[in-house]
Amino acid sequence: MVEAYSYPLLVGFGETNIPRLEIMLVKYFSSEKSAGGDCEIEYENGSSTAVVRFRREEDQKNVLAKESHQISLEKGVLKLTVCLPTEEKSSQEVQLDKNNMKSVEKNEEATVNWFSKYFKRALYGKEKPSLKLPAAISEPIDSAILRYLAKNKSAAQTICTEMEKHFCIVKLHQTTVTLSPVSSLLKQKDAKAIIKEWTDTVKSAFAQSVSKFKSVKFCPDSDAWKESEKKIREMLLNENVIVVPDKDRGALSVAGLDSDVNRLEKSLSEIINKIHREKSSKTEEIKVSPSVFHLLCQDGLMDKLLLVYPELKLSPESPNLKITGLGEEINAAINVIFDAVLALKRQNLEIDKNVLELLKDEQQEELTDALLTSHRINAAFEISGNRVQLLAVSDTDLSHAQDHLGQLLTTQYIHVEDSNVLKKPEWQQLVSHLEQANSKPCRTRINTTAQQVVVSGYKDSAIKVQHQLGDFLTQNAHIEETVVVKANAVVEYLKHFNTSWMEKVKDKVRVSYRNEAICLSGSRVNVTHCKTVVEGAVSAVVFDSLNVFKSGVKKLFQENEALYVSSIKTKTGCLVQLVDRPVLQPTGSDQYLYHIQSKEGLEILLTKGNIEATMTEVIVNSVPPNLNLNRGAVSKAILRAAGPKLQQSINAQGATGNVGEIIVTEGCQLKNKKVFHTIAPHWDNGQCTSEECLQGIFMDCLDMAENNNLTSISLPAIGTGELCFPTAVIASLMLDKILEFSKKRKPKHLKKVHIVLYPSDRQCIQAFTDEFKKFPNASAGGPFSKLTSTSDMHETKMGNVTIQVVTGDITRETTDIIVNSSNESFSLKSGVSKAILDAAGEAVEEECHNVGAKSNPGMIMTQPGNLKCKKILHVVGDSDPVKINKVVKDALQMCVKSSYTSVSFPAIGTGQGNVKARLVADAMLDAVIDVLSQNSFGPLTTIRIVIFQKPMLKDFHSSLEQRAATDPNPKEKRKGAWRGICKIKEMFMGGNTDATCFHICGDTQADVKLAKKLIQKLQTIKIEDNTEMLSRKRDDGIPGHWELMPATPCQVFAIQANTSEYDEILKLFQASCNQTVDVTKIERIQNPGLWKCLQIKKRDLELRNGHQNNERRLFHGTCNTNVPNINKRGFNRSYAGKNATCYGNGTYFAVNASYSASNTYSKPNQNGEKFIYVCRVLTGDFTVGKQGMIEPPVKGPASTDLYDSVVDKTPNPTMFVVFHDAQAYPEYLITFK
Repeated sequence: MVEAYSYPLLVGFGETNIPRLEIMLVKYFSSEKSAGGDCEIEYENGSSTAVVRFRREEDQKNVLAKESHQISLEKGVLKLTVCLPTEEKSSQEVQLDKNNMKSVEKNEEATVNWFSKYFKRALYGKEKPSLKLPAAISEPIDSAILRYLAKNKSAAQTICTEMEKHFCIVKLHQTTVTLSPVSSLLKQKDAKAIIKEWTDTVKSAFAQSVSKFKSVKFCPDSDAWKESEKKIREMLLNENVIVVPDKDRGALSVAGLDSDVNRLEKSLSEIINKIHREKSSKTEEIKVSPSVFHLLCQDGLMDKLLLVYPELKLSPESPNLKITGLGEEINAAINVIFDAVLALKRQNLEIDKNVLELLKDEQQEELTDALLTSHRINAAFEISGNRVQLLAVSDTDLSHAQDHLGQLLTTQYIHVEDSNVLKKPEWQQLVSHLEQANSKPCRTRINTTAQQVVVSGYKDSAIKVQHQLGDFLTQNAHIEETVVVKANAVVEYLKHFNTSWMEKVKDKVRVSYRNEAICLSGSRVNVTHCKTVVEGAVSAVVFDSLNVFKSGVKKLFQENEALYVSSIKTKTGCLVQLVDRPVLQPTGSDQYLYHIQSKEGLEILLTKGNIEATMTEVIVNSVPPNLNLNRGAVSKAILRAAGPKLQQSINAQGATGNVGEIIVTEGCQLKNKKVFHTIAPHWDNGQCTSEECLQGIFMDCLDMAENNNLTSISLPAIGTGELCFPTAVIASLMLDKILEFSKKRKPKHLKKVHIVLYPSDRQCIQAFTDEFKKFPNASAGGPFSKLTSTSDMHETKMGNVTIQVVTGDITRETTDIIVNSSNESFSLKSGVSKAILDAAGEAVEEECHNVGAKSNPGMIMTQPGNLKCKKILHVVGDSDPVKINKVVKDALQMCVKSSYTSVSFPAIGTGQGNVKARLVADAMLDAVIDVLSQNSFGPLTTIRIVIFQKPMLKDFHSSLEQRAATDPNPKEKRKGAWRGICKIKEMFMGGNTDATCFHICGDTQADVKLAKKLIQKLQTIKIEDNTEMLSRKRDDGIPGHWELMPATPCQVFAIQANTSEYDEILKLFQASCNQTVDVTKIERIQNPGLWKCLQIKKRDLELRNGHQNNERRLFHGTCNTNVPNINKRGFNRSYAGKNATCYGNGTYFAVNASYSASNTYSKPNQNGEKFIYVCRVLTGDFTVGKQGMIEPPVKGPASTDLYDSVVDKTPNPTMFVVFHDAQAYPEYLITFK
């Protein structure tokens, strides 16, 4: 550094071209020869002088004191003159010749001229002075920059290159830079002018060059020196700058290009400051809660502090606030924070006292966060003792917080209906559970008194808890309910005859009996449940009244009441009571009440139900003139089911709302395509105008349905409600108009008209029932067809499914499935289960054990073992008819799902369960009805109920009769002798005798009907008629899903796509087609003659073969020219051999559709269409066929019975051949490409 060598001397030597002169000067003045010491030399090549700088003043004085100085050269010596830079050395002045005397010593020559102190220049005499290079100059330079230039040669060269332009040579020293002129300067044309300005020019140019470089000095703390240097060096590792440490002076300098240093200076300062802050920072805590601090921050406190003290750190930690920073920063921050806290607004919380008590017990920080901060409310709680305050920055925020808490928190009050409920352990457990269920701050609190329960907390939670507690108090409060019955006979019947319901209410409620009522007392939940049980038992009782118009009957019955009652009970199981007044007889059934078919084939059905639940293609609605669908019971119900879009659809049409107008809309969310909204008139008390208008509405609705190609329509009893029409008028008017429409229009599309009556409107139901009864061809509805019976079997049908109740041994059944009634582990070895497991064998029993041990839905399927069925379905039996019903449903649904065609059930529950056969029959048959109603075209064709104890057959027969359809009104069929007999009866039963009324209760309608007959026999005159009465069995063998047909022997009906029937046949076809085809249509072939032949043949096979596995669905391919003949006349085996005769000369049917779909059998027509029949084929018992057979072979050497069909192979045949035309029916025709 310049300051270190502060004592200069000027050395003169005259000679300018001595090599290594600078080194010789340094060695000489540093040695004892010169009496000098530590120094540095500033010398420029070609110069005749040099400057020597000593570190110590003592060395400078010693050199000056020495008389002479010389340096030994290779050839002679170099004498030196030494003086202070500003002095003249008078002691060395020498008298020289005026003519510039020359002095030569040791071959070294020097010219000496006089120097005038006055003129401050040399005196040359007569000769002009020669040009002389200007003296070298020394310029101080920052040592860090100097170090940078010394290390960075390219940067130093930049300066040298720049200075060369000014005839200057740059020489770097430790603390200074010597700027020396170059000798070529003297050769320049304007050398004199350049020399004159050279010093200033060079200084300016040098300063300009050096200004491109910069150094910055940092003075870190001594204890941070080492870390500061390390961090700075790490940062500058890849930068073009140098770090110059000076630990003695506590400085770190960084030098480099000005642009680089300026770019890095801020980051370097940040490092130094950060280290300084880390070493000097401290942390203090002040008592300010996190919630209050958050409140202050919301008001901008943090931003204000960081604006002044950006490095300050504030950490809110309950219950104090930590402040980290430099001492002066912390002090200033504390003052600002305390001032802000004192400025906060405060207010006592005004809220329900129960909520206030709840808040006092909570932590204020958690409360603030949960109730205020999380809801973006700028306020905080301050809880002290019994006081709860709100804090906020402004009065507005306080008010907002108060309102918010009033809406967020609440207290709910529950009235205690029965204080005894509060003593129950279940109540205490519920309260404890609800209080602990909510873990968040301000948990729900429950306080209980004798008359009231108080719930406080979050509004949503408190309301939810209130509902739960309220429900518990309500459900467990002691109440009394009464089930009103039609007559005391029902009470007595349930009390002494049908007592099965008592077990279900036992130990739950107290039962008492009153006049025409059963009373239940206990907790509300039990009473409500048991009331349903009792109501179910009441509804299951078949009640009827009988009015007997015979003299003396009442007296006779009273005198022998015990005998008659006991006798009827024994024979029918019914209770009979003699009463003083009659009771209205109940109406109808749930399927349809009555059915009429017009001559033109239009079906008219009277049903009970909700019209919005019907599935006809169109329903009719009655709306007021203002078109508001919320007016009127029917309209409301339809709107509720259809959704609000229905009202929008009406409004969008801009209808006028005139009486007689009909507005058509889509069905929206209904199951119907269309809705006809009618505006009907009010009843005008028989002035005819309103009736004529209503007649026109009915006709228009039917016409519109036909015109829109709709097949079915449902109409309510329009006019019978708010429009005040008499129900009898509407009933007559509707039937007349429907029949008139059928006669005039002979509809081709509209096939069914449903009149839907509300189930509770008994007056309306009665009026329509009476009107339907007037028609001779009206028949009462029932899900089953008319019953046919033999001594050991009763048979009926529902759709395509045959339902049989037979006596026999279930282990001999040959249906696809045999159902076994077992226990929960499927290991029951008693009753029917023992019989089935013993007959099936040990392998089935072991399979039951293994499969039953796994998770199951209450039923398992096993192999048949030794039985002749395909599978055994084991179910869990029960003694509850309701559960028996469910078991049968589940079993049937599994059969449908697994595509089994036949199933045999035992009479579940009648054995080990000890359930009455009548109850089991009702439960099982109702299950059959429910499942078949939902699977009209499923795979099932036969359902058998096999009864081991023959006496039970009577109960099942009664149950079947109750659910079977009846013939049209028999009174209208009385002919000949019947008319005479009726007249005789009227003669004996005529007169004005007062009616004797009996109330009759029983389990089934059949039992009640029998009881009525027994009562009527009391003193009845026997009337005999010798006329032979011929009865004819009603032909009821046509499938129920067939369309009504005109008087033609055969008709083809296209099946609508996406219906269950269509999907079933399509799925059956695709399952074995094994190729991608495009089905264009599926048609149902309706040929009653062929169908009846098939059924007769089927019955014959069942009797001969002793089983029901006689029918299969198979495929038969054909060409389009054969289709009309097959439809009309069936399959003609006369054509045998046309396509195949490998297994006999019969008609061939394939198991797989792919075989029949080949071009060999299903030949395409000119449009590329192919045809294949889905057939019902009576395969019966079969064996392998041979070529040339004209009939099946006999079953054995000693038998005359033939097999029913032959096959290509056994087992698993793929081809069946039949030799009797009646053994196959072309059920569906599939057209495909």
